[in-house]
Amino acid sequence: MPESKRRIGIVFMSEQARQGALALVMQHPDAVLNFAAPRGLYPEDWDQGLRQQIKEFGRAYLEDGLPHSPVGYLASVDELLVVTDQVAGQGTVTPNVPVELDRLLALAHHYGIPVRLHDAAGHPVDPQVPPPTDGCEEFVKQFEAQRIAATQSLDTVRVDREWHASGLWNAQGAMLSFEQADVPMPLARRLVRWISAYNRTLYNTMSEAFWIEHHQMGLAIARDLQAHWGTGPRVVVWDGHAEQWVWIGDVPVGST
Repeated sequence: MPESKRRIGIVFMSEQARQGALALVMQHPDAVLNFAAPRGLYPEDWDQGLRQQIKEFGRAYLEDGLPHSPVGYLASVDELLVVTDQVAGQGTVTPNVPVELDRLLALAHHYGIPVRLHDAAGHPVDPQVPPPTDGCEEFVKQFEAQRIAATQSLDTVRVDREWHASGLWNAQGAMLSFEQADVPMPLARRLVRWISAYNRTLYNTMSEAFWIEHHQMGLAIARDLQAHWGTGPRVVVWDGHAEQWVWIGDVPVGST
């Protein structure tokens, strides 16, 4: 069930930069695009226009430069394209990264997500944007410490598929964000792709082979999560035969 399409995050913070984002859409017609912008810059009718140009895309609204789930958003992209509200070469202005995005870009660098800068015309400005420095290192440390603390407060984590979800749930069935559970970025990316594959079943009929492979992927993710957390939260999965949640350590490898 591997995905061959490249996943690109496009971030903009102004109306001028939105024009550059549209130019980038034309440059990447075959990629899966995931936009991030303040809610007021992403009008309701934008999706309709985008569907005429690209097949797969998503969006995340930014508040103070961060999406609701920064880890979830970054796990959904292979690279991050930041669009400025200036055009390179016009006068003496050199396009710069909006300061509001410093924390998001600091997290992107922390997780190894490439960040590239484009101007308001969609032209590349910097092939590699350096990580911001002013207070961002301390922010990342505190961000990760909070994720670890949140995980330590959990006794059980369910791994279960649901449309447009994180794939993680607490013992009471409430969905957990990646900020509420210390999930390493490689595992977060696998969870995002696992759920993305499940989302496609909403409008498509899948083969039996798909469902078997998808089930095995979920079990593998659950095992790796338990290995990462060790004696932390118990990772459980749904046993359809017994109709109950079971600890992943009790599920034989290769079971269906």
